[in-house]
Amino acid sequence: MDNLNYRTKKIIYKERDDQGNVLRQPVKKDIFIFFKQSVPAGHSTFEVPISRNHLHRRFSFDELYLVPVLYSDQASAFDLDTDEQLDEILTYDIYMKINFDPRNRFYPDTYLGLPGTKATWKLCNDMNLFFEYKKPYGILHLATFFDWIDLRYDPAGDEKFDEFMQKMALVYYGEIYDPVKHYNALPPSARTIYGVNNYLFPTELTEDNLKNIRLRLNIAPNTNVNVSTNGHLREMGFSDDQIGDRNMTNRNFIFDNEETTQFGHITADFPIKETLTYKPVDFRVYCQIIRNHFFSEAVKVSITRRNSFRNENYETAVKDALDNLAQQCNIIFNVSYNPKVKKFTFTFPINVNMRDQTIFLVPELSERLGFAQVTDVAEGNKTGERVDDSPDPKETQDKARALAYDTSVVIVSSLSQSDNNTIISGADYMASLFPTETGSMEMRFNQFGLEPPSMIMPTFATSLPTISTTFSLSTFLDNNTLTDLKWKDGAFIIGILRGVDAV
Repeated sequence: MDNLNYRTKKIIYKERDDQGNVLRQPVKKDIFIFFKQSVPAGHSTFEVPISRNHLHRRFSFDELYLVPVLYSDQASAFDLDTDEQLDEILTYDIYMKINFDPRNRFYPDTYLGLPGTKATWKLCNDMNLFFEYKKPYGILHLATFFDWIDLRYDPAGDEKFDEFMQKMALVYYGEIYDPVKHYNALPPSARTIYGVNNYLFPTELTEDNLKNIRLRLNIAPNTNVNVSTNGHLREMGFSDDQIGDRNMTNRNFIFDNEETTQFGHITADFPIKETLTYKPVDFRVYCQIIRNHFFSEAVKVSITRRNSFRNENYETAVKDALDNLAQQCNIIFNVSYNPKVKKFTFTFPINVNMRDQTIFLVPELSERLGFAQVTDVAEGNKTGERVDDSPDPKETQDKARALAYDTSVVIVSSLSQSDNNTIISGADYMASLFPTETGSMEMRFNQFGLEPPSMIMPTFATSLPTISTTFSLSTFLDNNTLTDLKWKDGAFIIGILRGVDAV
């Protein structure tokens, strides 16, 4: 079990009456839980997991130390870390929000079929090119497009999709596969969408090909597609059930993709008709945003501890995360690092219809990027402060000592239910940590031998194998106000939690 280590000590009572009968039975063994937990920059809590078998014990701290992460950085600078430590992966959440202006259509343009268009696929392809050309600034992929599938391909089989498509070139095109002619047939911004078919629509429309080919309508996240008529859709192979009824407000047929993390795909139920029977100019298509207040899902910024000491590596890691975010929600954000001034800058799409654009960072990442634990980054604060990634390791103890003595005291309290309330905080007082000459914060032993503050774990949710009890770290401001401890650099909390028989 990670960060959880038990030791036991048996306590035997030998009180007997005059006849030698034991008056008090042996109590349960004490348990000792050893832990080392990270307290990231900007955070003020830590957790210790306790087995449900020990929930009815009374717990107190035997040892407790708060050590600035500066010493971990110093060890790395002195090349003292093991490969296992250096290969540890650090992860941070990042997500974004945007408000789309409800007064304007984010996708302002409407596709109108070109006069004289006779082939059904050409109508689809013309629409693809239109939405590529009219793609609003700030999004990664076009709003909607058609591609196609072949029912003869078995995605569950051993043959890869590209192998199948290239083998079928003679059937599709009447000639052997030529990547120049037959690949990258989709508009450029559609080519990198996961799962799309980037091969040219078949030119050999034989009976067997027509029977097995199906069109597929692809729709960007948080987007709907409005189509003026259902006749053209039927000729593309979409069934009445797929098309649905006309919308009573705008009299269009609407296809929704309410997902915020991926494109939606609607595969036609029936084969495509080779030639249109409806006028192409009657085929009108436009797109709309579904939710104007848009929040993305969180993505991970991942970096190894080995690479975490250089700013350039953080630039790469954050860029990768923002690229993943763009693939998910179709909106482009970026970050850059200026090595001359050692500052990070986020960039946002320039689009009047995209307002209140904000990137949200967890405190430890915002601190590392120079944003001083400001977790929401927008246009007004898009550039952080200087981040020195080449500190002198010889200054570590001086910095740690200054940090510890400036903090003066750290109050450790239990956030779990207990019977140990104090006037210091609304939570339950468990320990006090004081600065040392080396810059760590340590618990001092009670010189009078009094019982240490203790707590009993709550008994709810005992079906879980372990329950994590949460402790808070607090300190005093100069005006004697108790507040959460939030160091600009992280720390490690190290200690021993003792559990004794509560009976």
